Amino acid sequence: MRKLLFVIVVAALASQAFATVGIGVNYISDFWKFDGKTNQAVTLNDGNVAYLTRNAMSNPSGVGLFVVMGVSKYEVQVDAEYTKKTYNVELNRGSYGTDSPQLTSSRIGLSGTFKYKFFSIPAVQLYGGVGAGIQLETPVVGPDMVKDLVANANQQLDVKPSDVLSKSNKIGFHVMAQVRVKPPAVPLGLMVTLRGLILPSTTFEKPAFVPSLMVGLGFFPF
Repeated sequence: MRKLLFVIVVAALASQAFATVGIGVNYISDFWKFDGKTNQAVTLNDGNVAYLTRNAMSNPSGVGLFVVMGVSKYEVQVDAEYTKKTYNVELNRGSYGTDSPQLTSSRIGLSGTFKYKFFSIPAVQLYGGVGAGIQLETPVVGPDMVKDLVANANQQLDVKPSDVLSKSNKIGFHVMAQVRVKPPAVPLGLMVTLRGLILPSTTFEKPAFVPSLMVGLGFFPF
């Protein structure tokens, strides 16, 4: 109840400056993939050869929160997002043993988008926008990351959260197209968004461009 009252108060205050105020949740699907590998040879720093096997992975998904504020045909949207999908890796270090960790490819995002309303009828609005923000896209374990984390054959492949964070992408830019369906007398609205996320940092193996589909339900009191 307190959270609901807080949202109502914030929306009421914001409405004094903005014609449109909304808050809601998104289902997110990121459309990208990486291929599997079978016994790929990786020469370690000590001269020993390890063999990497990795299963393929595609389309991480997750959830997000959004806040929308707008005046006339212009809106600003802030998104917080989390997507993930697990995959398996096996590193055979010969007589030293075999490591078989289950890892997670994930993206944590906090971004802002400036949108313009291109089309509007009483229940449907069409927006286009551009934006930027913090995008932590984790790298995928491949030969280059194995060599970085496993210096010698007697060292296990142990991917720590600190390793992943230090090697993650840090920033992203995007363009989007969005449709909002909201009847004038109803405070709930459906938003469907297609977005292209550009990740300029490509250290180790990770996507440079991520198309996303976001389907959201929002509360628009104003």
